[in-house]
Amino acid sequence: MYDEKTIELNLTDKLYQTVKKYADYQQISVADYIMQLLNTEFGVAAPATFEERQFGQRKLSGRVIDEQLGLVLLDGINYRYQLDGTTKVDPKAEYRVVKIEGNQVYLTLEANQE
Repeated sequence: MYDEKTIELNLTDKLYQTVKKYADYQQISVADYIMQLLNTEFGVAAPATFEERQFGQRKLSGRVIDEQLGLVLLDGINYRYQLDGTTKVDPKAEYRVVKIEGNQVYLTLEANQE
């Protein structure tokens, strides 16, 4: 378990509204967004999410990617996806999950297929 400390943080209304806008966009709380920023800034690995543990670095076939709907099917669950470096999905190619944020999956074409 992680040893967590609680602090009081005073923000101006303008700064709070800006942080809240970004947190809302990512569909997370303001506190979680601030933790994410601090973890990124200081290079601290955040606890893995369910999706990261389940699908991180997984190989998958291009057949599970629905280009028209913008979805990829992983273990029966549809996620939005973004391809790294390619514009079209090749159903015969293999892709690798490189990052997951919320319900957005980032994929890259396996190197041996380019």
